[in-house]
Amino acid sequence: MQGINIIVYGTGEMAKEFSHQVFTFNQIFSKEINIIAYTETKFRGGNFNGIDIISVNSIAKFEYDYIVIASISVKEITEILVNIGIDSQKIVNKDMFCPDQDDLNVSQAVNSYYLRKQLPMIVDSELKKNVQKFLDGCYFLDVLGRRRFFPTLDAIDKVSFKTEVFFDYESKLKYVYVNDKKLFYPGAWSDEKIQDYHAFNYYTCVDDESAHVYLTDSFQVSAGDTVADIGAAEGLFSLNIIDKVKKIYIFEADKEWIRPLEETFRNFKEKVIIVNKFITNVNFANNITLDVYFAQKNINLIKMDIEGFEQKALLGAKNLLLRDNIRWIIATYHRSEDMEYINAFMSEKEYITEQGKQWLWIDHEMFGAKPFGEFRKAMLRAYKLQSQLEE
Repeated sequence: MQGINIIVYGTGEMAKEFSHQVFTFNQIFSKEINIIAYTETKFRGGNFNGIDIISVNSIAKFEYDYIVIASISVKEITEILVNIGIDSQKIVNKDMFCPDQDDLNVSQAVNSYYLRKQLPMIVDSELKKNVQKFLDGCYFLDVLGRRRFFPTLDAIDKVSFKTEVFFDYESKLKYVYVNDKKLFYPGAWSDEKIQDYHAFNYYTCVDDESAHVYLTDSFQVSAGDTVADIGAAEGLFSLNIIDKVKKIYIFEADKEWIRPLEETFRNFKEKVIIVNKFITNVNFANNITLDVYFAQKNINLIKMDIEGFEQKALLGAKNLLLRDNIRWIIATYHRSEDMEYINAFMSEKEYITEQGKQWLWIDHEMFGAKPFGEFRKAMLRAYKLQSQLEE
């Protein structure tokens, strides 16, 4: 392959990650993909990664092979570029940028190389099987700006599904249907972003084969339960169980989700309380502990997925952990030590623990992943046996 000159559209986290992938790809495979400039619609000048940021209107002055879009709004950006006279054949989504003209994009090629090197050293049989699946079928897809590993091609079909997006003129929010119920999203989000987010999240959190699924056949919400959904985001988990529960406390610290959550659960006000607070191990300002919040409240099941603050949240739940009737679903993929630490912590509190069967691929810098990424177990479920409770 001769050298390829590209202009990268985007100067955010997605562009930063793609640039790192290109650099690594060049090093591993002795290639020359040259990023000659970055561009963005709202031109501010300056540089990104030490390379000039140019205005969209000045692209014609450069000699390039492709403009690679490193943004979630691919459709809108493509239209902008075509409208100013850019050849559509030279515009490519970063997920479809395959420099060696095979079926692997830059990130897939890098991760495939890494996993082939690691495969002989993997001891866990289930993980080894999953890695071999990837190498055999390359079930790797870039979704929402991140590389995602999926166990089957069927899973990729699921996360690629485009559900219909509607606009609610009264609330000025957008929504999709989930089991005949409206699930609302921020009105400023593009339809494409909502479709990608929803398809990925539905597969991730609900599908049985997902490493990230919260509930399993043997670990379910019981009729009449009072539930805490901590780290609710758009509220998909809560909406799926709303008909079964007696009451649900929805905790979401990101203010962007509060209005959509209020609209989603407008018809369930008698059983839903939305709390715009951080759950952690201290009580001040917008932070609160589980012990303080639920000191005088009944709770049967706690689902917790809070971007790496799970350990701190458990430290603030000393009294709740002494109760006998609470079941826990705890995300363990945000930090490399989470599964080991949280499993030991819950076992020490005399809980029976179980880990998910599948492995989740993590390559986010914010999650402290290894340079090429790593597999982690995503969920820990904990409960006390009935025989323990009767002692």
